[in-house]
Amino acid sequence: MPGRSQRFLKERVFPQIRSSACSLSSRESPAVDHNRAEVAIDRLFSASPRPAIQLEPQPTAPQRFRLQWCPVAISLSALTKLLDGLILLCAILFFAVIAMVMTNILPTWPVTILLAMGITAVFVILYWFLFVFWIGSTPGEHLAQMACSESMNRTHGEQEDQPRFR
Repeated sequence: MPGRSQRFLKERVFPQIRSSACSLSSRESPAVDHNRAEVAIDRLFSASPRPAIQLEPQPTAPQRFRLQWCPVAISLSALTKLLDGLILLCAILFFAVIAMVMTNILPTWPVTILLAMGITAVFVILYWFLFVFWIGSTPGEHLAQMACSESMNRTHGEQEDQPRFR
C-alpha cells in the first residue's frame, strides 16, 4: 500500500471510526435500551473475524524509469544488466591491457579470440559467484536501485507530500 494511502487511513478513517464508536457507546446506555445499543455496536465491530478480501493480482508491465543521463525510459532489470555488463567489460579490458603490457606480446587473432573468450568466462563466473552467492546482489543491481529510487523520489516525492483537497 502506498505511503499516501497509509497516512490517509491513519489520519482520517481510524479516528472517525473511534469517535463514532465512542459517541454511540456514550449516547445509548445499555440500561435504557439494551437491545438497541448492542445492535449499534454490532454494526461497528463484528464479534467474529471476517475473512480478508482476496484480490486477483493484476499483471503489471515492468516499471520504467527516466534517468537524467539516459534519453529513453529504462527498466530496472535492463539497467542492472547494462551496469553489470559494463563492470565486467571494464575488468576484462583492464586485465587484457595489463597482460599485454607485462608480456610485450600480441598473440595472433585466433589465439586472441580464444583467450578473450576464456578470460571472459572466468571473469563472469567469478563475478557472479562472488556477488550473487556470497553477497546476494551485484554492484550493478545496487547502483540501478539507487538510481531508480532517486528518480522515483524526484518525480513522486513532490506529489505525495502535497495535501489533497476535499
